Amino acid sequence: ALVGIGEVRFSEGNHDAALSAFREAHARSTLLHQRDPSNGHRLVDLAQAEYWIGFVALEQGRLDDADTWFRRYRDSGQQLAALDPANFAWQRELSYGHHNLAVLEDARGRYAEAERQMLAELELFGTWVEQRPDDHLLRSEMSDAASWLGSLTLRQGRLEEAEAYFLQQNELLRALVTDDPRNARWKEQRHDAL
Repeated sequence: ALVGIGEVRFSEGNHDAALSAFREAHARSTLLHQRDPSNGHRLVDLAQAEYWIGFVALEQGRLDDADTWFRRYRDSGQQLAALDPANFAWQRELSYGHHNLAVLEDARGRYAEAERQMLAELELFGTWVEQRPDDHLLRSEMSDAASWLGSLTLRQGRLEEAEAYFLQQNELLRALVTDDPRNARWKEQRHDAL
């Protein structure tokens, strides 16, 4: 409930009130998780509070604080993934953790570190897409990761690698359009990629 309150306050632009709710959610979630560390639902609650504290910090330009909280969130995602490998929602938290750190490092101009995080995310997507080839949203998110990698390698002057990632993104989106031609979302993304 506290995370929900924080999200509402954040959407209203009241970052201080949102942060207060997220910090209270984190404190309570920490205690509950410590009482029952094998309870993944408690860890999910803790991870969500960590993410939101980091996101507020990122929005406020407090990048060092964002780094601390996003790393905690990623680490919680690793713990969740290990707790139940069959729970795909929990596996996804790890990819979100890598993605958030990549966005943060990109904002800092640390492109090599952003690339490292995005490569970890892309590797997860590669495995998942093989396991779930009909999951269009997953394939779309994989194309997004490829696009990020294209941009990150481009910023580092590695043009051939950038081109390869952008081609990978284009092929993933082309396949989505072929598989689901009535979905305007894929066509819109493909247009943006060209």
